[in-house]
Amino acid sequence: MSREKTHIGLDFGTTNTVVSMISPDGTRRRWRCSTDLGETSNFRSVICYWHEMRRGVGSLHYSSGPQGILDYLKWGADQRLIMSMKSYLGDRSFAGTTIHGSRFAIEHIVEDFLDDLFTTHQPDLDPSQTRVMVGRPVVYVGANADDGLAIQRMRAALASFGFAGLDFALEPAAAGFRYAREHAALGTLLVADFGGGTSDFSVLRFDAAEAGAFRPVAHSGVGIAGDQFDNRIVNQAVAPVLGKGGRYSSNGKMLPVPWSSSDLMWHRLGLLNTRENLRNWREIQRDADDPAAIGRLIHLIESNLGFQLARAVASAREALSSSEETVIDLAAIGLDARIPVSRFDFETWITDDLARIRGCVEAVLADADLAPEAIDHVFLTGGSSQPPRGRRDFRGPLREPKDQCRRGIQLRRRWSRRVGARGRMIGHCRRGAAGEIMPFIRHHNPRRVRHALWLLSAHPRAARQPA
Repeated sequence: MSREKTHIGLDFGTTNTVVSMISPDGTRRRWRCSTDLGETSNFRSVICYWHEMRRGVGSLHYSSGPQGILDYLKWGADQRLIMSMKSYLGDRSFAGTTIHGSRFAIEHIVEDFLDDLFTTHQPDLDPSQTRVMVGRPVVYVGANADDGLAIQRMRAALASFGFAGLDFALEPAAAGFRYAREHAALGTLLVADFGGGTSDFSVLRFDAAEAGAFRPVAHSGVGIAGDQFDNRIVNQAVAPVLGKGGRYSSNGKMLPVPWSSSDLMWHRLGLLNTRENLRNWREIQRDADDPAAIGRLIHLIESNLGFQLARAVASAREALSSSEETVIDLAAIGLDARIPVSRFDFETWITDDLARIRGCVEAVLADADLAPEAIDHVFLTGGSSQPPRGRRDFRGPLREPKDQCRRGIQLRRRWSRRVGARGRMIGHCRRGAAGEIMPFIRHHNPRRVRHALWLLSAHPRAARQPA
């Protein structure tokens, strides 16, 4: 591929978006922007819309990333904050939403987000001289996600910019390419990419014949990751203090409070803030056996507190990786509730999720027709680290029990015990002479792996995902 054009790697994530660029002269850099929160290259995947009167004329405005969060906090109930846009791309049931009286399709929302992203980072970018490589998961999130529809919508969101070229690359393959390039790894590599919305796995084969060349062997993925873990906490611990499990009187009968487990997912909560929906909840509150609980839910919806709730829950998840218990204190967002959560309960709630993730690992090995012992390197990355039990379960199919490993096992750094919005873990394993798996665990900044997308865009041997 010619270097005469600018090459961009776009990692449009469920939680964060990162962009890296190779200029025509070969200069490589990650886009950074300055906000009131300081300089950052980690662009939060959120967009805030608000209606503002200027000189007597009302108009719709928007901002995204860190500035979008600040504007969301500034404008309060007069705004709409949309999060986890990537989670809607493959959802046929979600065609769009109404924002301040105007109908927006999901691709238009993503287009606005990307427009603000490009304007903030690179206002002088010439799309006609720019090729873009977009990362995509192996499978998109959603119960019945349509991967083809997701790609179609993503292409539509980027079409108006007029880029000279547009390609898609599987995110775990991009991460593996970066890893092998930095570590001069040869042999068979298993990449596990834990994001906000999906967990993706790739088996790649690197040969000595040509440096940097690799052959994709198998891929697998599941729509379970950090957002799903947080949603388990919300529905098991938080939802009961918001009315879940309660009852209300209707026509002389006591009925259960209507509840959808997906309603309180942080990227869907804003969609509940409609006049009709709030009227229905107030009618239920009037005849509920616990009107205070329904009142908390109404406050949460009416005040657009989805982001604050998500932040409180994510903090609790982080705390549970180093503590046996924590408390979700919702007083900061105006709710009179302190909710205790134990690590034991949390790990119980995500048992099925971890089993599905483990099943994906086994599936990708089966598709590759490889036994665990045939894996030479394991690379764990992504924006959402696994909880302690998840790390134990992941290692299960890939390594022998600790007491059977060679005495030469080395720990270069202690495994990070934090679990949160920023990924922490890289596992580098190699086979010993007797075939056992020898772990080399160290910290790593997973955002560096996202440079792999622009490395792929400029590398002639890079494997692309047709779309």
